[in-house]
Amino acid sequence: MLLLAESWRNFFKYQKERDLKGAKLVILDKASSLADALGDFLPDAKWQRCIDHWHCDAFGKCLARHARADAAILKAIYSQEDKEAAMGKAALVAEKLRGITYKQRSGKDHEGDPPADTCHRQLP
Repeated sequence: MLLLAESWRNFFKYQKERDLKGAKLVILDKASSLADALGDFLPDAKWQRCIDHWHCDAFGKCLARHARADAAILKAIYSQEDKEAAMGKAALVAEKLRGITYKQRSGKDHEGDPPADTCHRQLP
């Protein structure tokens, strides 16, 4: 892990040497070492989890028989006009599904909630 973190630091150091500046948003996968290195070199930049990677992780935890319904749920959330509406829709969906435990639905134990800021990008 230390070697991976050092590799990301070297990457950002190289980018800064090439005059990287003004980065406002960085899209990351689940690698915590990448987020740590980002904070060292671009402390003002916001970051969010790559939605494609998050979807792969989420659908990997769902049973195949629920895939179509789960995709429709995510589509309903992401189709909202803005972040506030998307978060409201997500709350409604969560309330509706609250009676069904995660383990009953997916067959696996829950490993964390989706990041709240992935419904809509933070920056235009």
